[in-house]
Amino acid sequence: MNPEQRDRFLHAFDETAKSLGDMTLDQALELASRLISKLHELFEKVKTRELFAYELEHSDVSPEMSEALISFAEQFPRFARFAAVKLAKVAARDFPSPGEGRPTLSAVAQVEIVKYVQQLYVEKKFRLRLAMQRAAMKFGCSLRSVQRCWSKRDQIIESGPEMRFADVLSAFKEKWEADRKSGEAFL
Repeated sequence: MNPEQRDRFLHAFDETAKSLGDMTLDQALELASRLISKLHELFEKVKTRELFAYELEHSDVSPEMSEALISFAEQFPRFARFAAVKLAKVAARDFPSPGEGRPTLSAVAQVEIVKYVQQLYVEKKFRLRLAMQRAAMKFGCSLRSVQRCWSKRDQIIESGPEMRFADVLSAFKEKWEADRKSGEAFL
């Protein structure tokens, strides 16, 4: 933050502190610190509205602190919105993007989809489009994903599905966890 912005920021805090009474910035920060501490203590004790009301009624809170709590409760939606907007900006800037399009289906899912469509289409005599729609609903993917699997069905069934590195890692992890639970040595 450059010095001009810093001074504007501190001036805004000074004005806010003055609006709470004749307080300096240091006093306002101390009050905010005590308020947050008091709220933390209060929220640790209460889990329902009734317990919250009881604690408020029987607490030894000064009138100044009571006014600060009321002010905080009234301003909380604005504060929450402000925090959410700032968090969204930070997330958009710092978090990696999710990538383009939908994630690809795992190799195991491709095999299951082809077998399911084949069962409905060949064995149960469903129309092909209806069998694909049912598969899409069952496996939680798009109709187009099912159509892509079906178009590669010979490759998927005969020579095995295309194994991605993520599929191999997932299979390795599942095998390791199963062996660990059963007490067998994996390697």
